[in-house]
Order: sequence, then structure tokens, then C-alpha cells
Amino acid sequence: MAHSAVPSSRSLAHEEGITTEMLVTACSLHSTARRGRDETLDDFLARATHIHLENKGLDQIGGQMHKCRSALSLYLQNNALSVLAGLESLSKLTHLYLQDNAVSELAGIGRLHSLQKLYLDGNKLSVVSGLEECKHLEELHVSRQHGAVTAPAGLQFDAASLAAVAPTLRVLGCADNRIDRDGVAALSRLPRLQKADLRNNRIGAAAELQPLLEGSPRLRHIEVAGNPLCHDEPRFADTLIVLGDELSVIDEREVTRQEREFLLRLHLRRLKRQESGAAASPSSNGAGAGRSPHSGQGDGAGAGRGRGGGRGGRGAGSGGRGRGIVMHGSTVDRQETTQKGQTGSLSPIQAMTRKPRPASFRSMFA
Repeated sequence: MAHSAVPSSRSLAHEEGITTEMLVTACSLHSTARRGRDETLDDFLARATHIHLENKGLDQIGGQMHKCRSALSLYLQNNALSVLAGLESLSKLTHLYLQDNAVSELAGIGRLHSLQKLYLDGNKLSVVSGLEECKHLEELHVSRQHGAVTAPAGLQFDAASLAAVAPTLRVLGCADNRIDRDGVAALSRLPRLQKADLRNNRIGAAAELQPLLEGSPRLRHIEVAGNPLCHDEPRFADTLIVLGDELSVIDEREVTRQEREFLLRLHLRRLKRQESGAAASPSSNGAGAGRSPHSGQGDGAGAGRGRGGGRGGRGAGSGGRGRGIVMHGSTVDRQETTQKGQTGSLSPIQAMTRKPRPASFRSMFA
């Protein structure tokens, strides 16, 4: 008489989600606290804080997770989960790892009020929503969403969810999601954001990042490699440095204090030149040429037109040759970067970075 095959733990997981046996095994293998000799299973699970259930072939969570009411970190990456029902009872959970599943919506996440870090890279989201109650979220990782590949405008962000996490969000990972100008504009109100990964999207110009930079005054680290702007706009980093008061790393390259000061002074000179040119000849256009902003030597590689009009001058004393720095068609000798025109005890650079920029500064990148 043939005996029926005993189902494997992987097939059981596929049929009924996470079982008590799986939870006990996960907690026993990875928890620093072992089960006591006389401790019941329920008591043991109730005090478990780290639960490793990655690579289990799960396509649903099931109804057993409530037994782990003290869980702080839950590892569910590399499964086949498409929905997240079953997590609602984990009110103390702070870290949730869901990379490389098949999640297409975040229903159920909203009840995780203590959540601080959410890892969703490699899923099927087309819209990031359902985070209205995640008011302690510090990191949101949503790179490589397969749902964004088929969406006409790439990955979208629900406004209510962004508003809920804005006061606390420090890190946003959103690479490989076909984000364009409009997608960046949706991220314009994240005042505590410090790091943004926007690699391999569809951002065509540094100016398209202006809403993010202005709305995130604490942003220090931005990744934009693989976007069209990187080859269409060779000096995009210079523009980002001027726009982002606190930017210290662009595509893993450190921005030095000296570089920032040089570029800001160049920008101030250009604004003054535009203003004086507009007063003299409102209808004229000007162009200038100079040297590379990074080396300070060699021939300038770019030219720019002043929006306000007037002719842009070449490098001081040498027609653009010499130790100058150019940005958008204006050049200044390094010797002219001494602090002049004090505002109280602040240099012009410090004064500009500590008060709202004039409208002309904001509009020149439009």
C-alpha cells in the first residue's frame, strides 16, 4: 500500500503561510535568547525580537505572526509574497525586510506604527501608498520596482503617505524606477531627508532636481548616476552644489568646502552681471566662456547665456585663460575670491547660504 508523501516545510509554507513550527525554528536559530527549559512555545515566541524567515518560498504570511508580539526586526526577503496581510499585530516592529518579493500594494503596513526602516527593493509596486500611519519612518527603500517599468510615468508616490513620513524620513532609495521631472517634483517636501538614491531614472537635467533640493535643506548625499543628465549636462554637479546648501557627496564624490565657495562666488558674480546687463540693455543676450570649475586651469569647456541679458565677460585679465573657475559662462580669478563686502561678520557666501535666495537665483535654472 503506497504511503502519501509527507509535505515539506516549503510546500506547507506555500499552502498556509508562516507556521508556528517555522517561527520557533527561526527564533531558535537567530535569537540571542534561547528557549528556557520549562518555557512554553507561546512564551518563547512572545519575547522573540528578531525573526528570520527569508528564502522560505512564502507566498502569504498567514495568521501566526501575532504570537511574536515583541518582534522588532522581521526578515522576509527573497520569498514570493504579493500581499502583506498578517503583519498588523506587530505594533513594536521597527525594521521590516521585504526585498525581492512580489508585493504590489502596501495594505497592512499602515498599522505598523513603530516602523523605522522599510526595505521593499525589487518588488512590483507602481504606487507607494498606505504609509499614512507610519509616522516614525526614517528609511524607505523602494528601488527596482517591476510595477514601475510598465507604468507610463514610472513609480508614483501617494501624497498622503509622503506627508505622513515627511517629518521623520532621512533616507530614500528610489533607483531604477523611471522617475522623471514630475516624479522628482512629488518629492519636494521632505525637510529631514539626508540621503537620496535616484540612480538609473529619467532625470534629464540638474534643474529638475531643484524642487527636491529646495524642499530638503538637510540633504547631504545624492546619487544620480545613470540618468540622462549625466551625459547631457557634463557640469551637472556644479549646478547641484549651488542649489543644495548642504550637499557633501554627489555620486560617491565628496564636495569640498573650497569647491562650494568658488562656485557660489561665481554664481553671485553672474547674478550681478545679469542685473547690470539688464539695466543697461534689457533686450540683449550675452555669452561668456571660461575654464573648467574643477581644475582651475586649461580652456573653458562651456558657454552660457545670461537670462537677464548683457555680455558675459571672459576670464579676468587673460580672455578666459589663467587660474579661473567658470560656471554657466562666467569666470573669476582665484585671487578675487577673498571676502569682500561683509554683511555683519558674514562673508557674501555665508550671507547667501544663511538667508532665502533671491527669486533670480531660483528662476535661472527653470
